[in-house]
Amino acid sequence: MSKERKRTRNPDLKSEYLDSHETADYGCLNQRMLPIYRKYGMLKFAKLGRSFIYKKSWIDEFMETWAGVDLSNEEKIREAVAFRQWELKHGKA
Repeated sequence: MSKERKRTRNPDLKSEYLDSHETADYGCLNQRMLPIYRKYGMLKFAKLGRSFIYKKSWIDEFMETWAGVDLSNEEKIREAVAFRQWELKHGKA
């Protein structure tokens, strides 16, 4: 019975979620920076086994939120996150 049973995958689900390679391509992001964005809570993600997956809407939200901010290295990311948290706490000037 289990041999006859085939797994069916939802094609909409595949198009909605992206792996790290596809995420980098979709968002024009450096794939090596994705773990840092996850570490600082900048980019939402889900874990599927040992892999990380990203929803297209999460990538779009990340791109919109951090547009115009220099995220070229971890130090600049840390500063940008700290500033964003300060803004949220004290209100935007």
